[in-house]
Amino acid sequence: MAVVSVWEVPPKVSAARLMGNNNTGNICIWPSEEVFAHLLLTRHAGLLARNSFRAIELGAGMTGLAGVVVAAAAASDTAAVVVTDGNPTSVDLLAANLAANHGVSWDAAVDYSADVALCGGRFDLVFAADCLFFEAAHLGLIHDTNGESEEPTGPRHHFEVAPGQYQLEPVPLFADKSGIRKPHISTNPASAWAYLVVAAVASAVYCNSLWGELFFDDEYAIHRNADVVSPDPVPWSHYWRHDYWGMPMDDPRSHKSFRPLVVLTFRANFLISGTAEFGFHLGNVLFHALGSALVLPIAGTILDGYSHASLFAALLFATHPVHAEAVAGVVGRAEVMCFVFYAAAFLAGVRAARRYHTSLRWSMAVCAFAAAATLCKETGITVFGVLFFYEMLYVMNWLELPVQAKDEAAAAAAARNPARVGKINAVVAAATRFKLVSWQPDRFWPVFVRQVSYALFGLVFMWWRLSLNQGVLPTWPEKDNQAAVSDELLPKLLNFPYIYAYNTWLLIFPLHLCADYSFESIPMIESFADVRVALTWALAAVVLGGCLYACGLNVLRMSTSTRVHLPVLAAAAFAAVPFLPSTNLFFLIGFLVAERVLYIPSLGWCLLLGYLLKLALERSTGRSRQLVLGLALLLLVAYSGRTLARNADWASEEALWRSAEAVVPSNGKVNFNLGNVHFARGEYAQAVAYFNVSLIASPDDPSTLINIATCYAKMNAFDTAIEYYEAASKLATNLGQFFNWGAILEHRGQYEEAIKVFHMASEFSPHGGRLALYQDDPKMKALAAMHEGTLLCRVGRGRDGLDRFYYAVRVDPNLAEAWMRIGLEHSVNGELDKAVPALERSLALDPSLHYSADELAKIRTGERSAADTPRELPLSAQIAAAQDHVAARPNDPAAHLALASLYHATGEYRLALASTNHALDHAPESIDALAFATQLHLEAGETRAALDAANRAAALPGATPRLHMLHGLALVDSGDTLAGVAALERAVGGDSSLAEAHLVLGRVALASGDAHRAAGRLRKAYAARVRAAGGDKSAAAALPVLYELAEALLAAGKRTAARKALSRLVAADPDFAGAQVLLDSLQ
Repeated sequence: MAVVSVWEVPPKVSAARLMGNNNTGNICIWPSEEVFAHLLLTRHAGLLARNSFRAIELGAGMTGLAGVVVAAAAASDTAAVVVTDGNPTSVDLLAANLAANHGVSWDAAVDYSADVALCGGRFDLVFAADCLFFEAAHLGLIHDTNGESEEPTGPRHHFEVAPGQYQLEPVPLFADKSGIRKPHISTNPASAWAYLVVAAVASAVYCNSLWGELFFDDEYAIHRNADVVSPDPVPWSHYWRHDYWGMPMDDPRSHKSFRPLVVLTFRANFLISGTAEFGFHLGNVLFHALGSALVLPIAGTILDGYSHASLFAALLFATHPVHAEAVAGVVGRAEVMCFVFYAAAFLAGVRAARRYHTSLRWSMAVCAFAAAATLCKETGITVFGVLFFYEMLYVMNWLELPVQAKDEAAAAAAARNPARVGKINAVVAAATRFKLVSWQPDRFWPVFVRQVSYALFGLVFMWWRLSLNQGVLPTWPEKDNQAAVSDELLPKLLNFPYIYAYNTWLLIFPLHLCADYSFESIPMIESFADVRVALTWALAAVVLGGCLYACGLNVLRMSTSTRVHLPVLAAAAFAAVPFLPSTNLFFLIGFLVAERVLYIPSLGWCLLLGYLLKLALERSTGRSRQLVLGLALLLLVAYSGRTLARNADWASEEALWRSAEAVVPSNGKVNFNLGNVHFARGEYAQAVAYFNVSLIASPDDPSTLINIATCYAKMNAFDTAIEYYEAASKLATNLGQFFNWGAILEHRGQYEEAIKVFHMASEFSPHGGRLALYQDDPKMKALAAMHEGTLLCRVGRGRDGLDRFYYAVRVDPNLAEAWMRIGLEHSVNGELDKAVPALERSLALDPSLHYSADELAKIRTGERSAADTPRELPLSAQIAAAQDHVAARPNDPAAHLALASLYHATGEYRLALASTNHALDHAPESIDALAFATQLHLEAGETRAALDAANRAAALPGATPRLHMLHGLALVDSGDTLAGVAALERAVGGDSSLAEAHLVLGRVALASGDAHRAAGRLRKAYAARVRAAGGDKSAAAALPVLYELAEALLAAGKRTAARKALSRLVAADPDFAGAQVLLDSLQ
């Protein structure tokens, strides 16, 4: 037998106010009460057996039959049942009925406040047998039905309503109509099949990603990461001291991306299946399926357990195409794993927030899951921000707009200004009365304790995380994030909002997806006149207006509403809070747009669409309901199809960059990677074409210059290769670049130049250039010094060579070949006491060095010969050697052409031309000889002779872009402009880096009156000259082209661009003829 308490609850909007006195509860015992009493006894027998059982009946009427029956059936005398009604007559009649029943104690009260929590605010059972005819009469009780049993196990809360016209979700019904938001009441969890469906769909849409390759960032995170693929056991400390790529966190070159939990899963993949791609991709898909399944309870929490909407939101998340980068790209596992722990932390926070007292167990679970999420990716720490909004919206009910607020506000506005009782006054007045804080101490203090605990834990954890960075943040190339690196405020104000809008658009319409958005793929906004500014703020207005409407403010109608759409605000929190680390507001990040970082924020979009589906289903019936469900299904099918197609893009490196090329064809990184694809296939000409496009986007990128040089070296175009190596060396220090460059020079017999190159490599410092591409490798430096020493010995500078050998062994004491060369050099010089230890050391390090063994044997037997270390002639004697070679082989055109090249290098034009003509005498169809002859004649101003040689060469198969350029120059000089332009177009079509061709094409276009085309050509000519000068935009060879570019821009009516070009020119050379005068005329 339970104690029965009877309460009269004065409604905020009484039935009498609406239609007169409400006496429906005083007519009879309604059939629903009898049926419902039986239902409660059979369904909740376990609850009735509890000693601490607490229950409340809403709208009991004159008999309170269901509540009294429950009280009578309770097993313990300490149980309590609260019976309520809003009609005083019903309370009086109920008191009389209870008095007639002996053995049941009760007390009646008529002074009840909605802010007082009944029974401590905790109920095991909340039921309403027949109260929903006038649901407004129970608004005050909504705040007090969020109870939980203190039992550590079992169901926490039950809500029952008698069958009737309001059977479907009764509490949201009158809560929404009242304008007061109920505390969150948990509903029945999703069934097991729903979780299985979501997980199955999430796996199915990524099934075609399982056999994708490991490439791009996967190569560095897995194949080149010793923490992942080491055959030996990896020390546990490595995972907590190294970044995502296996580099120590205190290394200046580290990206500072600390994700040890993800690296551990990569290690597990490797231990299970090696480097097989399938295992790594399967791990990503399984994590995605788990995360998608966790969206179900999250959506149930936000959308009040509405099954269709929750399932729809979870399926949207499972199939959203923007997730492809994170799921199909193995490195994206950081995003997926982060979300799994992120979702677990949020759900734990929901459990903690259900109690009126602080739940230490669930609060600790929140912190643990949040820490795990952050150890997968730094975004995980933002879950505390999402939980803050959740508790403020759903637990504290901080957004309340009581019904009478609107009426009182309107009355106040009319009293102040009777002539203007308009919508604006009503909105302003209502806003002043907008109730943000409902002081409920029983709820405030537990929430306050939880939030302070979360904040303190988050601050301490982030302090520890940032301490791993050693106070250093990663640096990024300017081209990766142009807006963020700008020192000016205006570019940020113009571009940051647009970037946020662009990300939002990717969530809404994920059709044109791309692996990279750097290198000005998204053009910078430079002024407010750009139409994208208006579009951005239009979208911002829609978002802000939607949030205000969700708060109960209708901006369009300038009015207020009593309904608050909390799921909209919760969806906004899920979308915005996890995106904060990617906004560039707190620290610089290495990208403008990256689809992978939208993985967690996309949940906000999915929840919003789920809520819209819920609203649509509530307002539709019959065919309209079928139409709504059909549209939802169509969206899921469209998302799934786009995801499957996007997975195919991530199947291989070429497919990925081909798809990116279709979206951003001028992107430097995209073209660079496509060039690498062709290079790997041995398609060097195609590779050069893509690398040249990349150079247009980033003229000062040393990696691209090195790759172009390597391609030309592979095609035996050594002159061009050397030009690019020289240009790259002025921008960056790269050991691989020096070795290739030096090897070419050595192969061509240009020993002095090769010595200089190897010397630069031996003195390599990773921080010495504008951009260090490779880490400091002592072994490579020692090898470079050894090569330098060898060449010095060949040109007769043995002592200098010996010094470099000693330098090599100081850098790498275990370089056996360097010790061998030290011993040989000392032996040749008769310094046997120094030769023997060096030779013995070399043999100890490498017994296979037979030169050391032979020389040591000769020394010990008293024999030694300098012939064993042959030397080559100094470079100054090469012409004499070439002349001897020509005399020995007078019919060899290559010998004559080699001699011509040497004469040209010394400025002996006539001798060079004579040797070239001798080569042509023996090989009249030699394209190389004809091209060289054309160049010599053009340099000497002999247009007719140059044209004759060029015409002969152009008629032969296999003409090169350089030959087309020479032919075009000769044609233009001879007056045949049309033919010359055609030849020059063919030249730049094959090699866009030919500056002279662009320059002449620009001059011809300007002379013909096409100033716009001229400006484009001259801009390319200037970029090519800058590249040739090693990226120096103030190089003397580039400044005249810059002046011509300014003239073309001025002719095209682009005064601002012309002024910028002239300003750059004057800054580089204040005395440049005519530049300052022209600039002054434009001011």
